[in-house]
Amino acid sequence: DQEQVDKEMSAEVQRILQKLRGEFEVARLSEQSLGETIMRMEERVVAISRGEISLRQLEREAQTARQTYEALLSRLTDTRTQERMQTSEARMIERATLPVTPNAPRPKLMAALAGSVVFAVVAVAVFLTEMTATTFRSAGEVRSETGLPVLAALPDGRWDGPRACLDALRDDPYAPFSEAMRKLRTRLMMRDEYAISTSAVVLSSIPGEGRSTVALALADMAVRAGRSAIVVDCDLREMGIGQQMGWWADHDLADVLAGVARVEDAICQPADTGFDVLVNARPHPDVAEELTAMALKPVIEQLKTIYEVVILEGPALLAAADSIIVAKAADSCIYVVEHDRTERSAVQDGLGLLHEMQVPIEGVVLNRVPAGT
Repeated sequence: DQEQVDKEMSAEVQRILQKLRGEFEVARLSEQSLGETIMRMEERVVAISRGEISLRQLEREAQTARQTYEALLSRLTDTRTQERMQTSEARMIERATLPVTPNAPRPKLMAALAGSVVFAVVAVAVFLTEMTATTFRSAGEVRSETGLPVLAALPDGRWDGPRACLDALRDDPYAPFSEAMRKLRTRLMMRDEYAISTSAVVLSSIPGEGRSTVALALADMAVRAGRSAIVVDCDLREMGIGQQMGWWADHDLADVLAGVARVEDAICQPADTGFDVLVNARPHPDVAEELTAMALKPVIEQLKTIYEVVILEGPALLAAADSIIVAKAADSCIYVVEHDRTERSAVQDGLGLLHEMQVPIEGVVLNRVPAGT
């Protein structure tokens, strides 16, 4: 009897297990189906957003064409009305007399006409230059074209590199560049006044737009405001900030990601700055190829427990795919655009990538603005 009971219990357990396996498989298939549905919905949302942008552009072009057509039609109507009202009323006032003195040349009249022609040509040239500009020459153009706030317009200091920029900040803490950086620092720290710490990535469309200078100056300004700060060079393909500033370390971010070193072992504390840095000891193109946001995010979160401000410098957005990964690991993004150099199409392409990946963009920094602009 006991053996029979055991067999029945064993059979019952097997039935229950079989039932649970079936329910688990159904749940797994449902989860997979929901995931695929969500992915399709996200793709539809992106497609709809692009369609809305294209529709707004076409509406603006149609409105411009309509206004031009109405202006031309009004001009044509006025011209026809004047032609109908004109009548021939010619009559002889007096007989013509032969001139006794020369009528030409008339220097003053010719000079006036030449001046008028030159002024008109210059005005047309300036107008055409402004209308056909492919770069950004003012903060208003950046706001109008991108729809993003301009966090700061940084004057062109004509420095040889980031170190000269930091020296200028210390030598003249109230210069126009210092005040612009102070404004940028305030905007970043006011993003969430209740947050204990924050992280921001400094990106640009192409290399050479001043990402390193902005990142280091922003960290220096954060220290001046009494905040602890660190700059992390996330461009693993190059030596970057470390080589420019002459900072060297035994371990770097790649070693931390590989588990070879702790974060504390890779942090460098330069004697000539009030902030710390995490620089690349050597190029790591292999690590850059395998970099993921899931691997980088915990490192950034650990740094946020040590520092109040974590500034990341990512690679140029259109030159390296891992810049998106760096952006996803930060709390916000600061986008650097060089005055009258960066093509508008490059900026639109870079911002489009960030929007597609749902990266929060704090705003744009217009860099190297000439004095008096």
